[in-house]
Amino acid sequence: LYGTSQLVRTLLDSAVLNDAICAGTTFSGSFNDTAFTGAVLVNATFNGADLTDAKFDSAYLQGTSFAAASSVLSATLRN
Repeated sequence: LYGTSQLVRTLLDSAVLNDAICAGTTFSGSFNDTAFTGAVLVNATFNGADLTDAKFDSAYLQGTSFAAASSVLSATLRN
C-alpha cells in the first residue's frame, strides 16, 4: 500500500502484517493485537485507530503519526 491508500473503519484484530510496506497509508478502525513487526510505515497515519496490544517491533516508523489514535494501550515498540 503506497501513497494515498486508506484502510478506513477496518476490523483487523489479531491480523499479521509483518514486513508489510504501508508507506503513507491512513489507518482507522480496530487493529487490536495486530502485528506490524518489521513493517515499513513511513509517514503512515493512525487516525482513530484502536491499537491496543499492537506490536510494532522492528518497524520503520519515520514520520508515522499516532497522535489521533483512539488507543495505544499496551502497544509495543521494540527494536
